[in-house]
Amino acid sequence: MLTQLSMLCVKYYVPNVIALALVLLLSGINPGRSKAEQPLKVKLEVSQRANICGNNQFILLVTSNEIYASDSLQGFEIDIRYNPDEIAFTNVIYNGTLAEQTDAKQYDYAKVKTFPKGQLYIQATKFNGYLKGKQPFVIITGKYNPKCKLTSAIYLQEFIPLYDFSAKRGDAQYELMLDTIAVKEPLPKNIIETKVYNKVRLSNKNQNDSVQFITNIWGSELRIDTLKYSIYLHDTTFAYILDSKAVVPLNYDIQAKQRNDTIDYVISSKSGIVESQILTSVRIQSKNITINDTLRSKISYLTTYIPACNCIGVLLDTIIDLEYYNAPMSVTENDELFYREQIPILYNFDIEVWLKDRQIEKTTFVSVLGYTYEYYTCNVSASIRDLPKGAYFITNGSQSVIAKYLQY
Repeated sequence: MLTQLSMLCVKYYVPNVIALALVLLLSGINPGRSKAEQPLKVKLEVSQRANICGNNQFILLVTSNEIYASDSLQGFEIDIRYNPDEIAFTNVIYNGTLAEQTDAKQYDYAKVKTFPKGQLYIQATKFNGYLKGKQPFVIITGKYNPKCKLTSAIYLQEFIPLYDFSAKRGDAQYELMLDTIAVKEPLPKNIIETKVYNKVRLSNKNQNDSVQFITNIWGSELRIDTLKYSIYLHDTTFAYILDSKAVVPLNYDIQAKQRNDTIDYVISSKSGIVESQILTSVRIQSKNITINDTLRSKISYLTTYIPACNCIGVLLDTIIDLEYYNAPMSVTENDELFYREQIPILYNFDIEVWLKDRQIEKTTFVSVLGYTYEYYTCNVSASIRDLPKGAYFITNGSQSVIAKYLQY
């Protein structure tokens, strides 16, 4: 067979390339396509996603199947489209990429009329030799606008391979990308914690008592503009919610809706809720019901709504005990203070208005640490703002406690 082929080649002077093809066909070998001749399959990959709760930086790669020198690839042009309201590219990195092998490279940002309106154009060219390797074409870094949105469209609008003119290769195949550019990883340091420091104990002598819930909000990457919570009395058989009051920072708006067993609060701020403290005081009123033994119930503080993109790592609500008992039939002189009219609780500078309605010659503020501050009624309005922040008992000349006062 080979002898006949040799004669054929001599007689008809068949070129060597055609002769080699004939040899492969006659010997049963299919020439097919080598790896070097496979079309480029270019795509965008996110190697590091942005965290909308913290680090908003991401890394984008332009990758393909392996490039061989025999592909005769001397350069490329890349056209990427994106939404500039959500994404800002910060740099194009060449180190460790195929673009590093080129002699001339550049990139530029532009705005286009059609959506998406952002464009990143990258060009790289090698003057001598060809590109080869498994590395990405380029590495792109960017920042993601921290909205509560995990997906943003980034389009590989066009990829143009620059081949050696003497080599014939088809255009590259490239993929449209619509990928998850960000993740939501709540930060452990972002905390909403509510505590209560007292237990409510009521008698059946038409008595009321107050409970204070203190909600502390910590964190530097909070994504909260609205916070909703409810305070719930589990059993209204022997008591009910009389009223409540919440103290919030000055730039916060507050709404409340009250029922016998529940109070719903909505705290909001257009500029966002930041590190702060919210104090909610609730008065529980007992009913005049005779019972055989002490009854027990609970009061719950429950956060009912935080925006989905809140970045809160820890949320701690609370619950306290409530006791209801029969008062003794006779009341001793020492017990009279316990059953008298409920001591009011005043906040910040509400004391000024309250004192104007009282005939008190001298008022003493006693802090929980034992410090005393004395004022004459006529001077209270002018001097009360000088009080250090804290909790106080207000007494009159006879040292009877006439009010509790909290200054923030």
